[in-house]
Amino acid sequence: MIGRISISFCLGVYLCLSTASSAQTRGEEKEKGLLRHEAIIDAPVAEVWKAFTTADGLKSWMAPEASIDLRVGGKMLANYRAEGKLGDENTIENTILSFELQRMLSIQATKPPAGFPFASAIKDTWSVMYFEPVGADRTRIVICGMGYKDDAESTKMREFFDKGNAHTLEQLRKKFSRDAGTGEGDALKVLHRLVGGEWTFENKRDGGGVFRGRSVTEEGPDSNTLVSKGWLGDAGGMYYHAATQIWRDPNSKRVRFQSLDENGALASGEITSKSDDSVSWDWNMATLDGRKARYRVEMVFSDSDHYEFTLYEVKPEKADVERVRVKHARVAQAPEEFRKLKASKK
Repeated sequence: MIGRISISFCLGVYLCLSTASSAQTRGEEKEKGLLRHEAIIDAPVAEVWKAFTTADGLKSWMAPEASIDLRVGGKMLANYRAEGKLGDENTIENTILSFELQRMLSIQATKPPAGFPFASAIKDTWSVMYFEPVGADRTRIVICGMGYKDDAESTKMREFFDKGNAHTLEQLRKKFSRDAGTGEGDALKVLHRLVGGEWTFENKRDGGGVFRGRSVTEEGPDSNTLVSKGWLGDAGGMYYHAATQIWRDPNSKRVRFQSLDENGALASGEITSKSDDSVSWDWNMATLDGRKARYRVEMVFSDSDHYEFTLYEVKPEKADVERVRVKHARVAQAPEEFRKLKASKK
């Protein structure tokens, strides 16, 4: 266990979250001594906070023996050996540097377990954890190992934690996973319902005009890939709005997507199943002029040929704001007014 969760969390898993850091490349992160991982957890911030900051929470997913004294200067202890006891030579000790309830926790490794191979390099590192709500019932966590140097020991430790941190987040995700008990029960299975025919919607605008949409989804090269095209428009015609790829990540096994729109904006993120009939998209968009925005998309199927699409804008410290709500229906082929094209959305 030393090579997995024990080291990756208790010895220097440093969690930090910021809009700027999410845009960094791995090369930039390395130059700044930062190792970054992230995940969306299917639980509210309050529950994920408990998993990190209470003894019962830590023991429910991280280590069979654990304790925490949540105060500045308090100790976080964990022992991953089934026969181990807190305080023995295999106990990992972190000291709490600071915290803000349900938002941030910073720690520093002050005692590694016996035989830890990077005992010198770990002394230069510290940790910060941020917990960010994604809607009402999900949490984003980004893991950043900070303080890495360019010497051989620190470089090897970085490689060690790169794998360990990913494993740690996967264990936490599994603790709160909603996929259990739903058969294949993941987002990809739900989204396969989109394959076949065409999907259309038509809404009335406030000014009396119409707002129309049409999309087509096909299977990709294998059963773990979907490819979609979408058009939007009005009575004057439709324009090509977006091309989207959906796939199962070979490392995490989670379902991810990327979508490119008519303005060159790129959206990407994770798609999770909320039930056998619904999915949620964590929509993170970046535009060519450097602007960024966060959205949440909810898709709920009422039957095999109908689903409701709702787009929410995600605002820090505020409730999500509903921006679009439309009901899609499957047809063998969209009517002519949905297929008439125009050069742009104007």
